[in-house]
Amino acid sequence: MSSYLRDTRLARRVRETIGPDLELVLDVLGARVKWDVPTAIQRFCDLEPFGLKWIEEPLPPHDYAAHVRLRQSVNIGIGTGEQEWTPEGYRRLIRAGGVDVVQMDPGRCLGISGCKQVVKLIEAENLQFSAHTWSSALNTAASVHLLASSTHGVCMDFKPHESPMQHELVENPWVQKGGFLSVPSAPGLGVTVREDAVAKYAYA
Repeated sequence: MSSYLRDTRLARRVRETIGPDLELVLDVLGARVKWDVPTAIQRFCDLEPFGLKWIEEPLPPHDYAAHVRLRQSVNIGIGTGEQEWTPEGYRRLIRAGGVDVVQMDPGRCLGISGCKQVVKLIEAENLQFSAHTWSSALNTAASVHLLASSTHGVCMDFKPHESPMQHELVENPWVQKGGFLSVPSAPGLGVTVREDAVAKYAYA
């Protein structure tokens, strides 16, 4: 089966399963899957009937000009930014004009302070952002607070299966209910680190 048929069949089945009301995002992994602009335009058009909110990393992340050409040609939103590491990198990405949903990871972009600088840029350009927070309960905590701090935050990645860094690292592991995580009211990030877990997984 060609990748084209696989992608469209997958999108169709997921949409049929979740119904018309839930938002759906497709991740291409553009850092590894090498679509060119004509291919990306064709895929976006083919996937449009399935009501995708955005398509993540449809092109090599560093190619800002290609993202601009794609954005000018399609109706589905473009998500990218996971490969950026600094506020200045995000500034270049946003100013290039080829993104709709900026993807940030507080574990990469100088923590909450660095990401807040990027959020200001996103708000100024009336874009949206999502949090790439696949690594640990602490990263999840930082991402929850970032999303809660701005009306331009839309969603976050969340690792639902058992993982030591998600489920052992803190005393009160994150549990989603109905697809949502609650914003904690405790001081700081709102989670308590288990020092025994830190000692258990420490690597020298």
